[in-house]
Amino acid sequence: MRDSRVCLVEDDSRVRDGLGALMDGSPGYRVVGDYPRGEAALKLLSEDRPDVVLMDIKCSGWAGSNVFGNSSEASRTSM
Repeated sequence: MRDSRVCLVEDDSRVRDGLGALMDGSPGYRVVGDYPRGEAALKLLSEDRPDVVLMDIKCSGWAGSNVFGNSSEASRTSM
């Protein structure tokens, strides 16, 4: 079974780095992208092709729930 591909979106770099280390150190998960803002993640979502997006819903910039609402990639990604 392949690892679940995870994209992290968190404006606090310490939290983002900690979550990345935790996820990468856990069997079955691989972080394929980490971003401080939803806008950056949205631009690269089709390139990163995550299975799961772990996102701070109160992230700086766009509200987390609005970032992926209009993305065609959202239909195949768990958020």
